[in-house]
Amino acid sequence: MKKLFAGFAILILLNSCSVQKRFSKILPQNQGFHQGFIFIDFETGDTLFQKNADKYFVPASTTKLFTLYSATHFLPDSLLAFQYLETPDTLYVRGAFDPSYQHPDFKREYSVLTGNKPIVLDNSLYIGPAYGQGWMWDDAADDYQVTLSAFPVYGQLLKAEKSEEGLLFEPDFFANTDYNLEEIIPLGKGFEIETLAIGEKVSFPMIMNDQLLSGILSKDLGTNISIGEAPKVDSYKNQYSVSLDSALIYMMHRSDNFFAEQLLLQSGLKMFSDSINTGKIIERLLQNELMHLPQKPRWVDGSGLSRYNLFTPKDLTTIISLMESELGFERLKTFLPTNGLNGTMKTFAEEEAPFIYAKSGSMSGVYNLAGFMKTDKGRLLLFGVMNNNFTQSVSKTRSETADFLIEVKSRF
Repeated sequence: MKKLFAGFAILILLNSCSVQKRFSKILPQNQGFHQGFIFIDFETGDTLFQKNADKYFVPASTTKLFTLYSATHFLPDSLLAFQYLETPDTLYVRGAFDPSYQHPDFKREYSVLTGNKPIVLDNSLYIGPAYGQGWMWDDAADDYQVTLSAFPVYGQLLKAEKSEEGLLFEPDFFANTDYNLEEIIPLGKGFEIETLAIGEKVSFPMIMNDQLLSGILSKDLGTNISIGEAPKVDSYKNQYSVSLDSALIYMMHRSDNFFAEQLLLQSGLKMFSDSINTGKIIERLLQNELMHLPQKPRWVDGSGLSRYNLFTPKDLTTIISLMESELGFERLKTFLPTNGLNGTMKTFAEEEAPFIYAKSGSMSGVYNLAGFMKTDKGRLLLFGVMNNNFTQSVSKTRSETADFLIEVKSRF
């Protein structure tokens, strides 16, 4: 009997070595940069292959997997738009970090805001800086890096288009104001709006302040809105906005940084009753729900814009596995872009039938991918691939990653 068990053990060991060698033969050719891999048979839990899986990498937008976990774990079926309290002469509104208010893809009206009473907006719940830790200063005028707020409006973006009739703005508050656009657009790029040709469009982040926020909302709602402190009582009512899943699909498929940051902040409403910032939320998660990650990450924002973030391939597959256990595979799959079909994966391995459901993350010198893939032999693999510090183009590394995963699909 002992010989029989020893024989089985040897067979298992030989098979494991064989799988490792087969993976090693098809790995992308390393040109001196940092690479990490992990592939797990999701049905059996067996790790088929790993290399540098416990080493730290800049995750870029795969950070959004952790924001996805926080949102699905803490938030209800719909986002909280704001909280409100009506008194005989005033409507008090407290911001709740909802990214959808007057967002061009999620516009809706709230009857409670359209009455005749003056509104006092309490925007003080967020106590952090306007930008995330480690965000690049020279990206401040790009529309993928906007400011954070407890009551963001229009995605925190100013959009302008030159028509034959003149300039069109969103918010249209700017159509008839004397605002100096160079003062509210970072890096002094407001002048670009004045130089637009007919048919051209631009989109810039707004440097928000209380006066600007009050002006935009007063114009939209047709009533006087001031920024101030709301009474600290327990009788506020909740106003909900869009469904949680629609917001998360938008965040994950488009890799939308603004939605990621705001949804992480909104999940903090379930952790803290007073002031909130991103650092407090992350610290709370790492000390509680995520205390058992294989390697403790350095995690500083919700979107992955910061190069201060550091995660391992094992961390990525662990958070995906944790979400699958809470949400189920089918719901989780709806949040993950699919190769050849949608989102950031639409042009990834597009010649292949759909087989990858994963979140990518990229910036200069960084390309990562983590999620699920189905092989030709019917296996469902949980995987993480991380590439850092390369000098070639992101598109080349992305293409090499696609070719590698197609090989994995056919061989395993």
